[in-house]
Amino acid sequence: MKLRVLALLLTALAFASCATYQMEFMKAKGTVKKPSVIFSPSNNGVLAVKTPGADNGCATNSNKGCVAFGKGELGIITFALDGGDKGKDCSDDAKWVITEVLLSAFGDLQTEKGVDFGKPQPQWLQDAFAIESPPDLPNGVLYKEATDEAAGMVEFINLNNNDPEQPEKIVYYQVTAEKCDRTGIPAVTDPAIRNTGGGSST
Repeated sequence: MKLRVLALLLTALAFASCATYQMEFMKAKGTVKKPSVIFSPSNNGVLAVKTPGADNGCATNSNKGCVAFGKGELGIITFALDGGDKGKDCSDDAKWVITEVLLSAFGDLQTEKGVDFGKPQPQWLQDAFAIESPPDLPNGVLYKEATDEAAGMVEFINLNNNDPEQPEKIVYYQVTAEKCDRTGIPAVTDPAIRNTGGGSST
């Protein structure tokens, strides 16, 4: 069983060791939280979100999959597929795996649906989710793996390091899951992450 962990680096630091980075992350100023969002894929191209937004700090009337980071909070977000595929890859007989996670600063807050995925993103978004070896973070590509290399669970760090005295930042995310046997079409969904700021000391 393989677990794909996206080790996100503090903007001003570069560590060769993931363990070293994790120690620095845990020493960052702010309250560490570990929200998770569970998805259920289907053959009709829909990746249903099973986790209510209220479970991860959002308002009770928010869409499923919403994740909120309040002032001074930062943490590790887990995206996982439900059932037996959680944490598995195709060699472990998983049926589905997560192959892509895209971020966007642009979208409709009322519907929590993002737009302009895969297009240029502002610097604050890149700073909050700066990963060690990003596929293409300037265009919002946080995670991307071929089906044979992907797994049913992805973890990444949100530093929530925007200015807490400014309005909260909204990050829309799009998760794609694909079947290991490559039949059917990819299943896609796109809720939101709300960053109030002040989570890290960078």
